[in-house]
Amino acid sequence: MNRRWLDDAIRAVLFVAFVAYVYSARFAPYREAPFEEAEAVVRAVNAGYPFQLLEPGVNGAPPTVKRITELYGDFGVQLVVSATGSAGRMLFGPSFQVRSQLARVILFGLWVITAAAIVAKPVPLPVAAAGVVSLLVLIVWGPLDLTVARFWGVAYAALVAAVYLGTVLNAWTRPRVAALLVLACLAAYAQLLRQEAAPAFYALGAALVGAAVVTWVAARVRAASGVSAQASVLARRAIAGGLLLIFATGAVIPLERWCLALAWGTPFSETSITGHGAGWPMYLSLGYVSNPYNIAWRDPIGEVHSQLINPGLYAGHPEFQQTLMREYERIAIAAPWLVIRNVLARAGRVHELARAPFNDATGVNSRPFAYAYRAAPWVMLLGLLLLIWRGTGEGALLWICALALTVGASAGALIVFPEYLGGLQGSLLGLVLIVPAAIAGSLRDSATASSPQLARLVLGANGVVLLISAAIALIVVGVQASRARELRKATVALEPAAAIAAQEFRYAHVFNDLSGAQQGRLVAQLLASTNAAVAGRIERAEGDLTLFRPEAVIRTRSQIHVIAWMGREFVPPVPRLFQGATHASLFVCGSCPWSTSVNDIQTGLRWTMIGDLEWQGRYRMFSLPQTPPLQTAASFQVTAERTVRLDYSRPTWLVPQMISRTQLRF
Repeated sequence: MNRRWLDDAIRAVLFVAFVAYVYSARFAPYREAPFEEAEAVVRAVNAGYPFQLLEPGVNGAPPTVKRITELYGDFGVQLVVSATGSAGRMLFGPSFQVRSQLARVILFGLWVITAAAIVAKPVPLPVAAAGVVSLLVLIVWGPLDLTVARFWGVAYAALVAAVYLGTVLNAWTRPRVAALLVLACLAAYAQLLRQEAAPAFYALGAALVGAAVVTWVAARVRAASGVSAQASVLARRAIAGGLLLIFATGAVIPLERWCLALAWGTPFSETSITGHGAGWPMYLSLGYVSNPYNIAWRDPIGEVHSQLINPGLYAGHPEFQQTLMREYERIAIAAPWLVIRNVLARAGRVHELARAPFNDATGVNSRPFAYAYRAAPWVMLLGLLLLIWRGTGEGALLWICALALTVGASAGALIVFPEYLGGLQGSLLGLVLIVPAAIAGSLRDSATASSPQLARLVLGANGVVLLISAAIALIVVGVQASRARELRKATVALEPAAAIAAQEFRYAHVFNDLSGAQQGRLVAQLLASTNAAVAGRIERAEGDLTLFRPEAVIRTRSQIHVIAWMGREFVPPVPRLFQGATHASLFVCGSCPWSTSVNDIQTGLRWTMIGDLEWQGRYRMFSLPQTPPLQTAASFQVTAERTVRLDYSRPTWLVPQMISRTQLRF
C-alpha cells in the first residue's frame, strides 16, 4: 500500500513540476503575443472560411482566400485553430471570434496532455520519470518551444514513440491499452505538426511486428517449450502494439481528409490533404553528393526536372509531387548505390553536427545533446551486454526496436538534409534515458518476465535476419551495377545525336556517368555531325571558358540539351547562401540581348542550377524544357553565372556574376 502511494506521489510531483515550469517560463510570458503563423487561418475562420487562409489585399486589391491544402506546409496547429473557431461559430454564431494566440494555448495544452499521458499509471514508473525528464530537456535545452512546430515536431514525435515503446511490451491490461491508445493518437497527430514524423512511427511499428515474428519463428524452431511459450506471449504484445501504432499513424491522413471534405462540401476523393509534400524533397535529396542526374538541393532544379518528365507541370500541380516521387523511386531502383552514398555522406555530416554544440541559422545542438550523442553508443553497448548476460525477452526486443526508432526518427537528417537534427535529438534522449529505464524495469520484474534464454534468442535470431537482409541488399546492388555497366557500353556504341533525340534528358544520366575519354569521343562525333538539330559552331564567347565552355546545343522535339566543359576552379561563396551547395546557374535563350542574365525571364529563357560538386574537369550534359521561341531560334546563347548573394526583389532571388556566355549557331 505504501509503495503504491509512493508511486502515485512521484507521478503527481513529476506532472505538477512539469506543468508549473512550462506555464511560468514558456507560456505565461508570451500568452498575449501574436502567433504569426496562425494569423492567416484566424482571419479566414473569423470570416467564415474554415480550414482556409485569408491574406489581406495589397495596394487596394481584394483579400485572397486559399484552401489550406493549396500551400505546401505543416499545418497541424492551424487545423486545430480553424476547427476550434468553426465549432465556436456553430455553437455561438458568427459573433464568435478567435485570436492567433489560441495557437499557443493549443500547443501548451498538447504538452500538458502529453505529460499526463507519460505519467499515467499504466506507464511503468521508470519510463514515466525518464519520459517527463526527456520532455523537459527538449524544452529547456532542445528545439521544443511554443512556436511553429516545423522546428521541433519530429523531436516531439520521437519522444512520444520512445515512451510508447517502453510501455507496449509490458503485460496488457485495460488501463494500459487505454494509455497506449492515447500515446498512439499523440503520435498520429505529430505527423500533422511535421510530416517527417511519420517514418519514426512506421519504423517502430514495423520493427515491433518484424522482430516479434522472427522471435516467434525462432522460438518454435529451436527453443524449449517454456521459452517458446514466453516468446508467444511477447510476440503477441509486440505485434498488437506495432499494428496499433501503424494503424493510428496511417488513419490520421484519411481522417484529416474526411474533415476537410465535410467542411468544404467536396467529395472525399477530390479533397487533398495538408503537408509540404514528399516527392520534391526526396528527389532533391539525391543531390547531396555528385551524381549524373544533375540533381542538387535547390527547388528550381526539381521544377525543371518535373517539366522534363511531364511537360507543363509546375510546383503546386496535383501531379507535381507524385511525378518527382516516381522519378526518385526509378533512380533509387536503378542506382541504389547513389542512395547509399547520399545516406553515408549525410551520416558523416550528422555526426559532425551532433557531436559538438552549435547555434546558428541551420539549427541548435546544445551541450546536453552533444553529450547524449557521445554517450548513446556506450549506453546501448552496455545495455546489450547486460541483456546477453541476464536480460529478458522484453528488454532485448525493446533494445532492437529502439535502434529502429532512432533510424526512423533520423530519416529527415539521413535521407533529406542533415541539418534536420530534431528527430535525432528526440531519439537520443530515448536511447540514453527512456530505453535504459525500460530495460531496468524489465530486469526489476524479471521474476514474472521472460528468461535470459529468450533474450539471447531474440538478439541472435534478429541479428541473423539482419545479416541475411544486408547480404541480399548487396546482391541487388551488384546486379544493378552490372546492368548500369551494360547500359554505358550500349550508349557509347550509339550515334549521339540520334540517341539524344530518342532518349532526350535521360541520355544525360548515362553520358554524365561515362569516363572523360568516352565523353570526349561522343562530343567529337556531335561536333562532326551534319544533323540539323546540333548547334556546335561558336560565333561569340566571353568570360572564363576554361571553367565553363559549351561545346554543343542539341534541339529535340520538346527539350534543349547543352553539353559543356566544366573546369575544377569554381569557388562558391562563403558562407553558403542556401541549405544546399548549389551556387551556379545555367540558362539558354534564343534571340536575346548579349547582356541577358538569369533574372531577365521576360526574354523567354530557360534556366536551371548547377551543384557545386559537379565542377570536376569533365564534360556534362544539361537538359531544359523547350519553348516556342527556342524551337525556331537560329542560334542559342548559353550562359553560366555564379550566385554571389541573394536579393528577394529579383525574379529568381539570385544576384549573379557571369562565368561565361557563348553563342552557338546551327
